[in-house]
Amino acid sequence: MTPVERFRLCWDHVNRLMSRRQSVTSIYLSVNAAIIGALAYMLKGSHPLTLGQQVAMVLLMIAGIVACSLWRRLVLRYSALLDWWYAELRSLEQREPELGDLVNREFAAFYQRRKTSADTRSRPELHLTVYESRLSWLFTVTYAVFTVILLGLIALELPAML
Repeated sequence: MTPVERFRLCWDHVNRLMSRRQSVTSIYLSVNAAIIGALAYMLKGSHPLTLGQQVAMVLLMIAGIVACSLWRRLVLRYSALLDWWYAELRSLEQREPELGDLVNREFAAFYQRRKTSADTRSRPELHLTVYESRLSWLFTVTYAVFTVILLGLIALELPAML
């Protein structure tokens, strides 16, 4: 296999991984939208929630917490895989001058924490998984807080029902 064919194979694999990672994120956001939509539907109107509705809401929020946890794990795995494949692309570029150096230049420009004296601009750290992780934790904490509140309401109402 020639270096160009090997590079193309690696590049295609990176693109497939990125596509799968994006699909996982889309599914995750759709699941959260569905959970929030179901919760909003249960809360519409001014009627008090029945015990069954409260339990269903708790189960939905627990499902949301589980979805967030699974999604974080998947993103971490995809990130590790993508890091490995990008390292392979950078290595190929370093060994084979005819491949150019675009991947290495991108890495140096955006992901390395060094500056040259000629370039005094601060470089952003582009770790999308940090933002995705924060979004996931935002959903998780929201689900957890409302779960605790609902469980408290259920605990207060049970003695009155018995």
